[in-house]
Amino acid sequence: VCAMIMVVGYYVSMKEERQRAIVVMAMAREAELRALRYQLHPHFLFNTLNAISTLVVEQHTREATHMIARLGDFLRATLEGDGTHEVALADELALTEHYLDIEKARLGNRLIVHTHVGADSLTAAVPTLLLQPLVENAIRHGIAVRREGGHLHIDIQRHNQQLQIRMHNDGVTPDAATTTRLDIDETAAIGVRNVRERLQQLYGVKHRFDLAIAEDGHCQVSIDLPFRHVTVS
Repeated sequence: VCAMIMVVGYYVSMKEERQRAIVVMAMAREAELRALRYQLHPHFLFNTLNAISTLVVEQHTREATHMIARLGDFLRATLEGDGTHEVALADELALTEHYLDIEKARLGNRLIVHTHVGADSLTAAVPTLLLQPLVENAIRHGIAVRREGGHLHIDIQRHNQQLQIRMHNDGVTPDAATTTRLDIDETAAIGVRNVRERLQQLYGVKHRFDLAIAEDGHCQVSIDLPFRHVTVS
């Protein structure tokens, strides 16, 4: 009897220990995801305020005022979220549109955006702020440094049980860039690294993330995620 009690007690103790370990791992994962998400805000805010400052110095008052208003809309949309790490694609696209309004105020007709999204993809779950850092890199390190501007293509479709996200933007060769390639790589790496790490935390081996830069500076981003429906807010 004593032996049986000891065995049962050991089993219960081990089960409780495993449960505690699962809770601790979940809390650590949650903390890391939140830290990665919060990392984006100061990086984005610095870049946007710097762009507004440039418009003010160049006395483009109307554009600067419009950009400040759009910045307020973007921050309100991000800060009023419920803290979840995934949202419906429709909500993520609406948030990205706020950011694109900011860049359009800065670049005008030098920025041309083509968006193609399958109707059956709008309720797909995607990480919050998945598109914004990628769009920011495409514009600031590709299109904006081109004298004539350029095009950004966003194509998102459902394929069986996968959500396929494809982004392509015009760019410049390293010699033609107005800043050094090293500067571009260092600043662009923040957003890309953040996206890569969040995807790994959320989906593990069930996702794919590829980024390729051609010799002419054009950039292609490919992301595959497991397809899952969520509610559109």
